[in-house]
Amino acid sequence: MQAYLDDSEADRFGPPSAADSSSSSSDSSSSDSSSDSSSTSSDASIIRKLTKKSSPSSDSPPENSTVVDRPALLSNAASASSALIASTTPAANGKKPRGKKSGSRPGTYADDDSAVSSEATIEDGLPIAGRPITQQTTPLQALESQQLMPNRSGPERRAGVMPRNRREWCIVIFSVVAIISVAVGVGLGIGFYMSNRNRGDANSADSSREIAVGEPGSNSNGSGDQEQSYSDTPTASPGNNSLFPTLVDGSSPSEDFANAIKYHIISQAISTIASLSEYDETDGTTLTAQQQARDFLVFRDRIPVGLNDEENETSFADVQIQAKQSPQLETTAYLKTSSPAYRIVQRYALATFYYATDGEGWETNDLWVAPGVHECEWVGIICRETDIPAISLSETLENPDDIPRYNDGRVDTTIERMVTEINLPENNLKGYLPIEIAGLPFMKVLGLWSNEIGDTIPDQIGNLTGLQGLHLDDNLFTGTIPTQLGLLSEMNDMSLSNNQFHGNIPTEILNLEKLERLWLYDMQLDGSLPDVSYEELRNLQDLNLRNNKLDGSLPTGIKNLVNLETLDFSSNQFTGVIPSSWSSLVNLKRFDMNNNKLRGNIPNFFDSFPNLESISLDINAFIGSIPSTIGSAGLSLKKITLGENKLEGKIPVSIRDCTNLKQLEMNSNQLRGTLPTWIGELTKLEYLDLSDNKLSGNVPSELSKLTKIKELRLDSNLLEGTVPCGFPQASVVTSDCSPRGGSVTCSCCTRCS
Repeated sequence: MQAYLDDSEADRFGPPSAADSSSSSSDSSSSDSSSDSSSTSSDASIIRKLTKKSSPSSDSPPENSTVVDRPALLSNAASASSALIASTTPAANGKKPRGKKSGSRPGTYADDDSAVSSEATIEDGLPIAGRPITQQTTPLQALESQQLMPNRSGPERRAGVMPRNRREWCIVIFSVVAIISVAVGVGLGIGFYMSNRNRGDANSADSSREIAVGEPGSNSNGSGDQEQSYSDTPTASPGNNSLFPTLVDGSSPSEDFANAIKYHIISQAISTIASLSEYDETDGTTLTAQQQARDFLVFRDRIPVGLNDEENETSFADVQIQAKQSPQLETTAYLKTSSPAYRIVQRYALATFYYATDGEGWETNDLWVAPGVHECEWVGIICRETDIPAISLSETLENPDDIPRYNDGRVDTTIERMVTEINLPENNLKGYLPIEIAGLPFMKVLGLWSNEIGDTIPDQIGNLTGLQGLHLDDNLFTGTIPTQLGLLSEMNDMSLSNNQFHGNIPTEILNLEKLERLWLYDMQLDGSLPDVSYEELRNLQDLNLRNNKLDGSLPTGIKNLVNLETLDFSSNQFTGVIPSSWSSLVNLKRFDMNNNKLRGNIPNFFDSFPNLESISLDINAFIGSIPSTIGSAGLSLKKITLGENKLEGKIPVSIRDCTNLKQLEMNSNQLRGTLPTWIGELTKLEYLDLSDNKLSGNVPSELSKLTKIKELRLDSNLLEGTVPCGFPQASVVTSDCSPRGGSVTCSCCTRCS
């Protein structure tokens, strides 16, 4: 069998020698007698390497070729290949090569399909040209001398052991690909992380959420357009201990932003850990208001790309227009970790307030928690452009213990619209007032009267040191009035009335020097008023404590409230006397002490109150005569009620000058004398009650001038004569009528006694 070689190949290998041919024949014969000496696949492999340009279709040699004896060449090549493989297999640390696989042929490795010489000796793991091998290795030396092996001392020297077969080549290629993939992945991950950190927009990794516009809603945006509705978004599952929440649906939010919000609000005591990691106490299944607010900022509070321009505040109309123009919007986070920390906390605090007070059930909630709409556009919110510390949320995480206060003028500032008022009265707010309300440090007015907000007032409200107006009256608040209210040094108007507070009135409130109105009526407050000077409250103008369970004596220190205009302690359990030193209250307009347990004489100090409009001292235990100065206020006075006491004497003539009087009640006393005729001059009277006294004499005909009278009560006296009827507006007229044995004639009386 012959093979044809090119001239170049013939020159390289040279013609086969007789010795080689003889050796080949001997080897071939030996191979035929032994089935395990060599394999057909090994022969074919060697032949393919040595006969690259052989022609399968012609027996004639091609031009420029040399005829080679194929069997001889095959035998030479097989022997050379076996010696070469054996010589290139290193022994680790001088140890023998890997052990033979059980059942393997002698002279082969367990993982190799090629025959090797077990008698070849190598040095340092590699055969070196020119050094003899211990056993006869003529084929290997022949191959080296004919340059089948590269010169290991030259530039083509191999750096290591080359793969021997297809399996090893696959392993090498797979390893290289794996290393490259890992390197590329790590590089991309680091680059992506650094890019997000530099931009402060970790939310950019989230999938965009489509904004659905134009669906009908229950509320209007105030301009006739339908309210914008938004698709449902994933919410965080509380119940895990990691700082970053795990999503219920398994999606990944912006970890940087979510973690930053959570860490900041907890480290600054704006929210508690429990409120962000546990379920709502009401049913144990729903998310807390804090979790819902955080989810809003992280997941839903997104805006179409292009509208997030800090120089131009985003409006609801902008979001609507963009959403209608493109149903599949690319969105970005409205606020980011690069946004001012105080601004992020403000939006979070308002969102928490919304969810804590059942915002979806409000009568009016236009634009509240609308993604991308500035919180100052939400209904009931009033803002003002304010300088705030120019510290971003990400910067606060670097040094959380050294965050500048909101009014620190020593740091760099930026201008933002910050909340100064929340006014949502009579709006069906329920739930509770969250502690996060303290995250609005610029707020000056909190007006939530006439709602159904319950639970206690959080102590953190004392952190709102700039608060000037607190209107929480007519709600369902319980517990005690927090002493932290005494920290509100700027407070001038506080109304907590008509709630379910109990306990003492905190003495800390007496420190509010700027306080002008204090309403604590219609509750369950008890205890006595502090016997202090009250000098810090010298600016107080309206003090209303009516309808509580307060007891004890009236403090003399009230005399220092020189600017007081309204003093209402009615419907309590005060005892003792009215201090005469209260005559210093020269600006008093309303003096109500009715329905208590006061006793003694009524002080004759009413001439000290020239602007007095109302005197209510009924339902007490006062004795003595009615003070002669009680009508000194003259035209200012509109109401005098002294009923149900133990007063005696005559009706003071000073009342004659009170021609603007509308209500005069002196019933259930021991007054004597006649009914004055000048009462007919009080033509604006609507209520006149002199019943249950000891008045005598004729009923004056001048009463006919009281054309505006609505209730006239003269019964249970010793009067005589005729009641002049002709009261067009009267609904009640009573006297000692003759049908009942009385001596008074009354054709218009509704009841005779």
